[in-house]
Amino acid sequence: MTSAVSDKKYVVAAVQANCNGFLVKPIDKNRLFDEIRKLGFDIPE
Repeated sequence: MTSAVSDKKYVVAAVQANCNGFLVKPIDKNRLFDEIRKLGFDIPE
């Protein structure tokens, strides 16, 4: 999930909704790729 809101209640709600990851905008490319790798996808360094 991506959001411009970093408020803790939104992050908790995302986890409760079974989101696999939560990134706050602006999104850092390396952080995005790390999250994708956590899901089992092979992203080259």
